[in-house]
Amino acid sequence: MATTVTMPKMGFDMVEGKLLRWLKKVGEPVKAGEPLAEIETEKVNIEFEAPASGVLKAVLIEEGTTVPVGTPIAIIAAPDEPVEAPAAAPAVREGPPPPTPAPVAPPAPPTPTPAPVGAPTPPPGGRVKASPLARRLAREAGIDLREIPGTGPGGRVVKRDVDRYLQARTPAAAPPPPAAVPIPTPAPAPVPTPAPTAVPVSPLRQAIARRMTASKQTAPHFYVTVEVDMDEAMAWRARINEALGERGKVSVNDMVVKAAALALREFPALRSSYQRGGSSATKPSTSASPWPWRRG
Repeated sequence: MATTVTMPKMGFDMVEGKLLRWLKKVGEPVKAGEPLAEIETEKVNIEFEAPASGVLKAVLIEEGTTVPVGTPIAIIAAPDEPVEAPAAAPAVREGPPPPTPAPVAPPAPPTPTPAPVGAPTPPPGGRVKASPLARRLAREAGIDLREIPGTGPGGRVVKRDVDRYLQARTPAAAPPPPAAVPIPTPAPAPVPTPAPTAVPVSPLRQAIARRMTASKQTAPHFYVTVEVDMDEAMAWRARINEALGERGKVSVNDMVVKAAALALREFPALRSSYQRGGSSATKPSTSASPWPWRRG
């Protein structure tokens, strides 16, 4: 009588296995207890023994295929016994998925037209952007900054805007010189974001990911903080801000973001995430595998 060989359960928590290679070929004789195939589990690679004697009549899955426990993988029968191979369960195979369309960059926002000098701007809902010097001059002159159109970076109100506004309010014998219209700065083109890629993950890494996820969700956590000497960084920041003047200021957060960006260039794996879906990974991000590493 024909024997259907299924993916064995090698451990209590094993739910699937990967058939690394067949140790017997179709048509070769097999003895019960003789190594039939090599299987990869979450923890080890192990040889799987034949459950019966006979001839290997059919192989139902290919090498490198991952299937759930209990899935038929082969048939052993007597040499003259006809067999009919059952339909194998869907398996996850390592291979290229259909291509993912490239991300479309959003259109660049239109550059705002600078308002004419002296024309009040509508009061915004938030805080007015202005340099510290411009704020002090406006406060001393009793001027509402919302009435002054800014010509600095991003519409920022700077000293020359306050001076120009004061000159326009003060009557003079001679007409004031025409105000210089700032040249609009074109908006920078958006940088296209590269599509994430999926990286193959071994069953051991799958088990580690599941255990870490369960630990994060069920076990209490505490976090360690450290003190960092920022004297050199603060001195560097002061030199940068002095060189920039009214063009802007560099904050401590800007420096931290810059350091993180440089670190991610050298260690891109820190931008990886783990998503459930299969035991193999493909490129680009669409993958049929249950636990692919995603970089992006």
